[in-house]
Amino acid sequence: MNPNGLEVEAEVRELRNRVKGSYSPVVSLYLERSLGGNYESELNSMLREKEKLLAELDFPSGREQLTRKLLNNLRKRVEQLERPDGRELFISYSGDGFRQEYRFPVSMPSKLIIQPEPYIRPLESILEQFDRYFIAVIDRGRSRFFTSYLGRFQEEDISVESEVPGQVSEDDTGKGARASLKSKGGTGREAWGGWKENKIQAHIEDHFQRYLKGLAVLLRRLTRKQNIDHLVLAGPKGEEGEIVQGLRPHLNRDVKEKIIGTFSGGSKTEKNEIRGRFKELVRDFRLTRETKLLNRLFAESDKPEGLGVLGIEATLEALFNGKVKTLVLSEDVESAGWICPDDYYVSPEQEECPVCGEMMKVTEDLFGHMVWEAIDQNSEIFFVREAGRGSFAEAAVGALLRF
Repeated sequence: MNPNGLEVEAEVRELRNRVKGSYSPVVSLYLERSLGGNYESELNSMLREKEKLLAELDFPSGREQLTRKLLNNLRKRVEQLERPDGRELFISYSGDGFRQEYRFPVSMPSKLIIQPEPYIRPLESILEQFDRYFIAVIDRGRSRFFTSYLGRFQEEDISVESEVPGQVSEDDTGKGARASLKSKGGTGREAWGGWKENKIQAHIEDHFQRYLKGLAVLLRRLTRKQNIDHLVLAGPKGEEGEIVQGLRPHLNRDVKEKIIGTFSGGSKTEKNEIRGRFKELVRDFRLTRETKLLNRLFAESDKPEGLGVLGIEATLEALFNGKVKTLVLSEDVESAGWICPDDYYVSPEQEECPVCGEMMKVTEDLFGHMVWEAIDQNSEIFFVREAGRGSFAEAAVGALLRF
């Protein structure tokens, strides 16, 4: 299930307002459920730790009973879930009389939090990582619209029918102008009786410009309403440039700045074909953007007092000092390390926690815990997908610094 981002954001706002001022416990679960992972055992381990903690703390009896009930219900709920066919992060917020659930195609270390309000900052960070794309397939006869967000590509339940009259061309015998498509008020030569060809073409162009102007107004409204980050325009093969250039003068500046590219596609192009061309365009767009960010990171890390660091140890030090503005990681790269379960101090090789002196535990997902630390510091998180195979591959992680 790939949720609609706008719906999630609205639900999170509602959830936050619902529990505001309440002292009832809220259980927040982030459960990493990648294919082949033993997430049930991991959940049971976290639940046992929380139940043990409840026994040690001086909780009012009513709150303790409610918390144990929520934990037990959570265990039963996870047991009901079907196993995922890929990577998945299962998120659950449950409290007195409510439960919200989400699933996202991302990987993060599992975490279970009990506090008087939902621990939603990680969810907000996840939503911030995914760009919203709007795809407008513009045709002279009919325009279609698509959105892509959180791995979900779908056609919008809106389309615009054109009232542009038919094109005019010389017939095979050269005996005058004729309409090759249906037009308002009739068809063919009969519809254009008494009109000269240049007047007919001017009439068609006038209708077409009004059609494009209407599309521009619609695009402005939809991109604002859906908080779209990037806009992609498509037109019939051989005409995509012509149609897009014709639309541009009608677009306001905000919409123009969102355009990242064009490809060929029309009103009758199959959805899967449109999705394939869109994914190719986005791959190139991401490569350009990632390369630009990495070049900036390399330049800053090369300066003696630059605002950039590369590698695990340097990035961890920056995180511990609260200096990370943007955490940059290669996607799908893992690294083992050590973590203190009490202080959440993480290290690539240190076995003893320098904060409390206790022995640390092995973690197979050091980068994931770095992401959690960045989330807690309200740092930006940027995953490198396309450009990570180059010079960044060896470092795998780095950061742009606040100071």
